[in-house]
Order: sequence, then structure tokens, then C-alpha cells
Amino acid sequence: MIIATGHQWEEDDQEKSGFYASPWPIHKILPQPGTFHNFTIGTLGASLSAFDVVSSLSRRHGKFVTDAKGNYTYQPYKGTDNFKIIMHATNGWLPHLQYEQEEPIREIYRHFDRNALYAAIDEEGFLTLSTYFRKFCVPALSKAFQKDNLTTQSKKIMNADYSFKDFVIDMAKKHEYDNAFEGMREEMKQASVSINKNKPVHWKEVIDDLMYALNFHAELLPAEDHIFFRKEIMSFLMNVIAAMPIPSAKVLLALYDANKIEIVPGYVNILESQDFTTIEVTHNDKQSIHLYPMFINCSGQSAIRVEDYPFQSLVKEGFVTQPEVLFKKDPRGMELTTMEEEKIIKKENTFFYELSGININSSYCLVNANGDTIEAIQDISFAHSSGLRPYSYGLQACSATSEIVVANWVAALHNKTSLDGELKEVSKIYQKDPQL
Repeated sequence: MIIATGHQWEEDDQEKSGFYASPWPIHKILPQPGTFHNFTIGTLGASLSAFDVVSSLSRRHGKFVTDAKGNYTYQPYKGTDNFKIIMHATNGWLPHLQYEQEEPIREIYRHFDRNALYAAIDEEGFLTLSTYFRKFCVPALSKAFQKDNLTTQSKKIMNADYSFKDFVIDMAKKHEYDNAFEGMREEMKQASVSINKNKPVHWKEVIDDLMYALNFHAELLPAEDHIFFRKEIMSFLMNVIAAMPIPSAKVLLALYDANKIEIVPGYVNILESQDFTTIEVTHNDKQSIHLYPMFINCSGQSAIRVEDYPFQSLVKEGFVTQPEVLFKKDPRGMELTTMEEEKIIKKENTFFYELSGININSSYCLVNANGDTIEAIQDISFAHSSGLRPYSYGLQACSATSEIVVANWVAALHNKTSLDGELKEVSKIYQKDPQL
């Protein structure tokens, strides 16, 4: 049996206070025919999902037109003076813009082969993120920077003490602006050249390839690297890779020029309220309170916890369990949030970290409470598997997941064996299959 359910939102809509746990289905947030949302609407997130909200709502409160000078503008309808959308994003970033690619289809072993990766595993069986970055990311990114004429960055990344976090900081700085919309306006000029002249942005393409490859080996990472990846790397990656098409950027800028949209940086905490959605925003150690008649969570699908798994009979029988990954070092000296500390489990003298999602092996078979593989049930739902497969975004990752499952079936039938769930064997499929 294959479990391939779609999105699963942990929270419920609270229509009385105007809170929506997701934008989907989109019709629930749209005004009734002949009416308008003549008030300020908030979104959690400034991603492509937030843009879907922005696009749908703005087109019901005005129209986009190209004026005589060729400028794309927004003209609000009468009676929508107070309609406005405020997007809340932790860093105050808008997405990077669509870019031309030399190799638009991702490939797991494009920048290194399987043997090289397994040679990088340490004596304890870990592939650390620092090793992965130094051995595989640095050479590929240095070449990419050279192709992009970023010579200084190409040399800098080759420094022995240059880390993955340094890379994120350096590249994020190139996307930081006092005004995110004006920054997007400037980036649009570069993006248009990239697309119109078929000029790839190689470093973005390469980092996507490298993280795609890491995703399908993520069970080799120690717990501290899982924590670091989610806390320090993921938001940057999603901002870069989930690129916004240029026509969508034109919509945002037209709304900005019409004073119908803005972005507020800071961490959002949604508070209890009755008649409005009340949020607390923390930015630069300062708090502010915002009230919204309508507030839409556009932060996207996150991995669920076992207690929210849709088939609770499998949980009760012990077939579905929470994944736990081993720490390489004693975590008691780490700087962790309270939430992260609560996920640390000590078994005798060994420390584990509890990931979100459910426990599966490399063939997506369930792993039960005793650590045994349940071959009869495979779960490929992103909401369930993304604890152990954190970078499984986009249609290609979905396709690759299906390819891995089916290729493993074929191998098992051909060899008259059971399904192999060990990464060392499953990764042979990665290497042999031209679709991966």
C-alpha cells in the first residue's frame, strides 16, 4: 500500500477571528460577489503561496493595466480605499526572481558520484554538513561563481575556514535591501537580462542541485546538522530556489506603487483573540502588536507530528513512529531553543533528536516502534516524509520519489528479494536510474 495524501494543515480556520490556517481552497478568502474586503489583510509569509493570495485578492479589488508609457499599474475599484495587504516575513525578504538555467532538471549525482559520497562518511557513520560543504559544495560553487563572473566570491569560498553559514550570509547580503520592493525592482533588470539573453545564473542552479542531492542522503546527517540545516539554511534556500516569475513580480510592484501592499520583517507569534487575529511581531528585540480582520497563514506545508497522522490506527499499532536521529556530539553544550531542547531524547548514554514527520527508511517503507521495516506500507506524502527528506520540493522531487519507490519494486521482483531499505543499496538506484 502506498500512502500519498496531499497537504495536511495542523490548525483549523477560525473564521470568527478571521484566521485562516492556509489559503486553500482559495475561494474561502475571496469576497462575496458585489462586495469588497475594504480593510487591511495580513499574511504570514511572503512566499509564492502568499503571492497566490495577493494575486487573487488584488484582482477582485482592482485591475492591472499598462498605461500609455508602457508602465504596468494597478487601479483600485471604487469602494476599496482601505483594501491593503501586509505580508509578514521573518527576514523581510521577497523571493528571488526567476532565472535562466543551463541544466533545469535536477540530478542527484551531477557534481559528485556515489563512491565519493560514501568515502566522505566518517568512522561513526555520519556525513556531516561541514564535510559535505567542503568536499562537494565548495568545488562546484567556486566553478559556478567563475561562470557568473563573481570572481571574488569564487576565491573566497575556497578559503579553508569558509563555512556553509558564511556562504548563506554572503549570498543573503546580496538580496538584502532597506526596501524589499525597490530591491525587487532592481533585481528585475538583471533577471530580465538572464532570461531574455539565455544567460544562466549558475550558482543558484548549482546550490539547488547540491541540496537536492543532500536531501536523498539526509539520513546520514547527525542530529546537530538537521537542526542547523532547518534553522540556518532552509529559509535562505527556499527564498532563492522558489523563484518568482517576472510577471508576478510586476504585479507586486504595481500594488506597491499603488500603496496596496507592504512587507513587515520579524518573527510572528499568533495570539489568542476573539473578533480579530492578533499577532505579536518581534524584530530587533522589539515587539509590536498587529490586529487583522483577516489573517492568512501562507508559510506552507510543514512536516506533521505522529499525533496528527491521518491514520491513527497505524500509530496505535506501533507501525507509525516519530523519527529520531543520533547526535554526533553531546548536545548539552549546544545553544538550543526551548522547543529544540524538548526534542532531545536520552537513551542510556546516547542522545537522539526527534524530527517531525514519521519514521521511514530509504525506500519510504514505514519503520515501526521496534525498528522493523513494514514492507507492505510505503508513505511518500511530503507532509509525512519531510522530517527525513527536508528538501523534497517541487514536481521533480515528487517524480524522483515515485521513481525510487517503483525502481526498488522492480529490483526486488527481478532479484526475488524483499524491498531494500538501506540507503547504501537504494543509492545504487540513484546512480543507475537516468531519471534521478
